[in-house]
Amino acid sequence: MPRFAKHQPAMTNRRLPQPWHVVELPGGYAVEDARGQQLCTFRGHVAANVARQAGVFTMEEARRRAIDFSRLPELFKREE
Repeated sequence: MPRFAKHQPAMTNRRLPQPWHVVELPGGYAVEDARGQQLCTFRGHVAANVARQAGVFTMEEARRRAIDFSRLPELFKREE
């Protein structure tokens, strides 16, 4: 057992406080926790034909994925 493992406190506090929310950015969307810490970004391209050709998300796809990601804590609560 690694030496530092004995001194790790039990995880009792939330590291990523809820609610998570979606924030629009230039060229995409981000998901932030309640403290404003950015958890994830989803980049998209405005022109759908360019996005498909480049193999990247459109802005609408990026928005939907950001919304889905922001709902993860709710989904995990339901399973418990």
